[in-house]
Amino acid sequence: MPKSLSTLLTDENLREAGISQNDLSLISGLSHTYLTSLRSGKIQRPGRDKIIPVSIALNLSFEETNHLLAEHGMLPLQEADIKLFVAVSKKRMIRGHQPLFDNINFDLLLISLESLDGELVVVSNKPTAVLRDPAQITFMDKRDGITDPTYLRFREELARERRGILDERLEKFKMSYLLCHHCLEEYLSEAKKDEEEYAYVQRHVETLVEYLRHPNFRLSLTTQCPALLFEIKTLPGSAESEKHYKVFYIGHINRKHGTPEADGSHCRPYERLYGFATDSLKIATHFKNEYDSLMEKCLLKGTSGDDAARYIKGLL
Repeated sequence: MPKSLSTLLTDENLREAGISQNDLSLISGLSHTYLTSLRSGKIQRPGRDKIIPVSIALNLSFEETNHLLAEHGMLPLQEADIKLFVAVSKKRMIRGHQPLFDNINFDLLLISLESLDGELVVVSNKPTAVLRDPAQITFMDKRDGITDPTYLRFREELARERRGILDERLEKFKMSYLLCHHCLEEYLSEAKKDEEEYAYVQRHVETLVEYLRHPNFRLSLTTQCPALLFEIKTLPGSAESEKHYKVFYIGHINRKHGTPEADGSHCRPYERLYGFATDSLKIATHFKNEYDSLMEKCLLKGTSGDDAARYIKGLL
């Protein structure tokens, strides 16, 4: 692990992170002049409010960010830092192609995308994580053996932030969620094998039912399982040709794949690269076409209200 920001920001390390100095500036919100001074070593003692934005831009993990703070003689991440993480995310500019790596950065990038004005399309194999109860968002983390209380607190607060953004944007813009019908059924049936997990999953789906009663929240259930999981934000424009798109893509992660280990558990997938965000019109067009293709195979299409709610409740 590099011991200072100046070594972390070398050309070689930026290439490994998959970003340029321009990307670094767009994501962190720090000026090119300041970043150049950091890279050259002219700034020897950057503040906490500079180290954290850079760590976000570089997709550093929670542990790596703590290590970097320690190398600069600072305390590890605290609950008070959450506001800075959110503020940096809301100012982030999604341009070009920005890679996504760690779990905390997953939430931060979605905050960047979802806080923008415009209609949102979400394509997934199960209900979006933003519909999970923020107080229960760390349920699976704890089952995976994660015990760091600060990390768990971050996860909860970022979940609350995303839920607040969802509620705010729903008052102005339509949101369309397309789910795989078979995966939704499997999500519920698999959870029934464990009473505690089923209570967690049941609450997740019940929240989906609650949101279906909002007129701007639309649900489609497709019989064709999406190979790609993604979100598309359509920024408002007075004409179709003036509209702009932001795309967030995450690979389809199968956490139970592979040969079981000696203890009976399955191997974990390689998770260095989760996905990416882009404003490329060409890539957005490909994803929009994929969405349109999936919509043609829907048994429930663009539905909201009591009928849709009753249908989903019938799966519980």
